[in-house]
Amino acid sequence: MLKNSLRYFISVVRNGSIRAASAELHVAQSAISRQLQQLEHEIGQPLLERRARGVSLTPAGEVLFAYGREAVFQEERLESELDALQGLRRGHIKICAMESLVPLLLPKAIDRFKTQHPGITFSVEIETSDTVVSRVSDGACDIGIAFMPKTTDETRVIFRSKEPLYAVVAPSDPLAKKKQLTVGDLTTRQVGLGPRHSGGRILFDQACREAHVEIVPALESTSVELLHRFAQMGSGVAVLLRHTCAETVSSRKLKALRFEEDILNSGSLEVFTLNGRRLPVAADRFLSILKQEMDVVRVAPDFA
Repeated sequence: MLKNSLRYFISVVRNGSIRAASAELHVAQSAISRQLQQLEHEIGQPLLERRARGVSLTPAGEVLFAYGREAVFQEERLESELDALQGLRRGHIKICAMESLVPLLLPKAIDRFKTQHPGITFSVEIETSDTVVSRVSDGACDIGIAFMPKTTDETRVIFRSKEPLYAVVAPSDPLAKKKQLTVGDLTTRQVGLGPRHSGGRILFDQACREAHVEIVPALESTSVELLHRFAQMGSGVAVLLRHTCAETVSSRKLKALRFEEDILNSGSLEVFTLNGRRLPVAADRFLSILKQEMDVVRVAPDFA
């Protein structure tokens, strides 16, 4: 099993500072600092460069982190395979995902999995797509889920699902009579959009540029719930990913309209892991349930 000094080192690197690692590990900062000093003494080289806003790796630190990350993976895999012999009674799955997965997709997948394996626990970090990639790359999370993430050679896409953007309105809205619309149809409407850095917003803004249309959003928010409410209360049109609004659309609380612009139908929701990593057994099995839930939304009859 791994020494505490190596575990502390890995946590400091992943969290970017001794203070953040202390909070994660519930260990005093002074104790972590002593262990790091001992580790550097054993290695014979500095491993971290201390800076005002955290730490960064030295060349020796990069080598040790790669080794330590793999050692953690091997230990987790061993524990999971031993537990699988007894029916997956224990285990922990670490997920990093974007916020729009919280209302529907993740709760359903986790609930289905825990019905079969109640002893398995989950931790879910909610981050931007870029941060999701980095958390998977450094081994902090087993599974990453994001919309059109900028994946790297260090990550491997396990599966992806076509994920169009929809204009979502209240059933009483005049636009609800339409089957499709263009971004130009929104120029006279109050529009709710996600933040500028989000994948869906980037696609929407690009579609507007290509159509020579300018839309100044009446509401910008990272909150999917707020954008839903904005549309449900008749305040305007919310632009949302399909999986995000599936439940409110199927319950007839909202009407989803497909865009005619091809670019707004070209996005994909991607599930990925660290390239070359063998996931713990529980995480590996969870992936199959997650894919099934994504497929249910993909073929939902309310989305033409």
